[in-house]
Amino acid sequence: VPGRPVPTSEAESEHEVILDEVAAQRALRRMAGAIAERAGGISDLCLVGLRRGGEPLAARLAELLAESEGQ
Repeated sequence: VPGRPVPTSEAESEHEVILDEVAAQRALRRMAGAIAERAGGISDLCLVGLRRGGEPLAARLAELLAESEGQ
């Protein structure tokens, strides 16, 4: 894959978990809160997600933003 470093050993080829499910949910909630605060609400907010991973993230953020605004 272009741009991705090539592992130089077996140990480097193993994936390390950076955020577990609970930590990822917590981080997404913080992001949603910061987005809503910075945007002054979500009525005119537009989220765009890139297809490879960004689309589900944008959808989840949209859900959390709606929850935070009581919609």
